[in-house]
Amino acid sequence: MEHPSSPDSNKVSPLVSLLPHAIPLQGLAGHEEDSGPTVTEGKGKVKITVAPNLPDLEPPHRDTALDPGGPYLEICTLPPDRLECSGLRTPVVVLRSWEGVALQGRNGVLFDLTLPLGPETLVYPGDSPPVIARVSDLRVGDPLTTSYMALGCHVGTHVDAPAHFLTGGATIGELPLEAFYGPARVCSLLGRKEIGAPDVNALDLPEGRHILLRTDNAALLHQPSWNGEYTTLSREAALYLASRNPRSVGFDYYSLDPDGSGDFPAHRILARWNIPVYVCLDLWRVPPGDYLFHGFPLRFEGVEASPVRALLFADPASPKCA
Repeated sequence: MEHPSSPDSNKVSPLVSLLPHAIPLQGLAGHEEDSGPTVTEGKGKVKITVAPNLPDLEPPHRDTALDPGGPYLEICTLPPDRLECSGLRTPVVVLRSWEGVALQGRNGVLFDLTLPLGPETLVYPGDSPPVIARVSDLRVGDPLTTSYMALGCHVGTHVDAPAHFLTGGATIGELPLEAFYGPARVCSLLGRKEIGAPDVNALDLPEGRHILLRTDNAALLHQPSWNGEYTTLSREAALYLASRNPRSVGFDYYSLDPDGSGDFPAHRILARWNIPVYVCLDLWRVPPGDYLFHGFPLRFEGVEASPVRALLFADPASPKCA
């Protein structure tokens, strides 16, 4: 696949990777039957057009020519037959890096909030990084490829059930499915060392939604080592959030409470209200607003947490996001 900025190519894969500038998304559904996805550059910005009649998606591609360790953008749409079977109202665009994104038009946008799992994944102090080992490999003559994985329940993007902080609290398997899915509000609370009750009170939060808090912690998630100077949530702010009867509370680092806190007051308050807490959500530059949230855990029995694949779906045509 040619690089999107190549002067010799205007057509690119349905999966567009590594656009180096801020990316305003405009006109995501093309209108020419065979136009295919295109990338055009002008005045320092990139415009992306994705035709609705694409073939099945190609494997993801990551171009590291400009920034070997940097984030990337992945765009795809489903062909019409798969779109209809999915039950979605509009084509879906998947964004894994969304700096400067403007949600325009009437196209569904799927934000991936999940950290990649691997040996380099940032972990909470005292936890072990994931172990992923190849057991058999087609490339060395084995009849099939298989892998082994070992990781703690609290590594990477995951959800904590009340049992994590409350004796007798609900485990992952005891929480209702609606605790992991439904309408969500993303709230931007940048520039704060601690989020207090006045901060969350000013948000005018509706009841019964997933409340996802975007803070300055987003930059820390991608650092190679633990940083104890992260933004936290005060006890009073946790009490206010609990009073809104949320389906869950989501945060963009490993803990709501200060580093070294032995009693975890914010976590314990939410646990007492039977509210699951998502941590390590990669909310970097996600526009604040209303979405549909998906963060289903594995169907573990008797455990207090689980890794999740956390997604936000913005569908301007859906009243559920209004």
